[in-house]
Amino acid sequence: MELVKSISIANLVNQRNAFVERVNAARASIGEAREILRASGFDRGGRHPEMYEIELESISGFRHAVQNDKVFDMLISGYDAKAWDHLMHESGMLSFMSAKDVEDWGQKIQKREIPALTMDSIKATFSELHAKRKQMMNDGIEQLYRALSWSHKTNSPVAFGKKIILQGRNDWPCNRNRAHVDDVIRFMHVMDGKPQPDHRDNFSMFSDFQPSSAFQSDYVSVVGFQNGNLHVYFKRPDLVAKMNAVLASRYPAAIPKPKAA
Repeated sequence: MELVKSISIANLVNQRNAFVERVNAARASIGEAREILRASGFDRGGRHPEMYEIELESISGFRHAVQNDKVFDMLISGYDAKAWDHLMHESGMLSFMSAKDVEDWGQKIQKREIPALTMDSIKATFSELHAKRKQMMNDGIEQLYRALSWSHKTNSPVAFGKKIILQGRNDWPCNRNRAHVDDVIRFMHVMDGKPQPDHRDNFSMFSDFQPSSAFQSDYVSVVGFQNGNLHVYFKRPDLVAKMNAVLASRYPAAIPKPKAA
């Protein structure tokens, strides 16, 4: 598959098909075992009523397993969820997605609201995401803007400036704030004519970043504080102007036009 070069899609689908085949075989085997037990005549009672109850419970257990398809469907959907999570991570497709898109996709996997892992569903999903990569990149800038708290004086209510403050939460680190920083870095890479960074090497994965520490890249410097706040300083005013251009295109009545030089 041309959109995914770092992982064997065919092998992943074949493994999934083998898993489903074994689950369905197990379903059939349990049904056969149930019929053997029923045909044995062990459920007629006799001198040992306690044995009768044990065998009756066994038959009921078989009946439940055979008749309740949810047991087997949960096994298959659970496999699909793990396979999609692995595929999205290893393929690098998450690198195209904004912080909210990544979060939404994670919730779909957690709730198992994902399609069966087939070659067609993978092609359709990845083609759609690939076609939306520019939109998702711009979505990340808008989502960052909407996440800013206007209680901080350095956060402009109408545009990005030299610095922003992402307000912390009770936990450290605030994963969403760190993902917002990745949205900025991704946008600036692309606007600077460079390949966007792989999500496996981005700021969110920078495990050594702790409160009262700093992070540096070609485009931003980030300082963390004990309260969980992140102070993000932009190094490229020309690229900040392009971030503001995204806001202006989406909020033409709210964002003022840049001043003439």
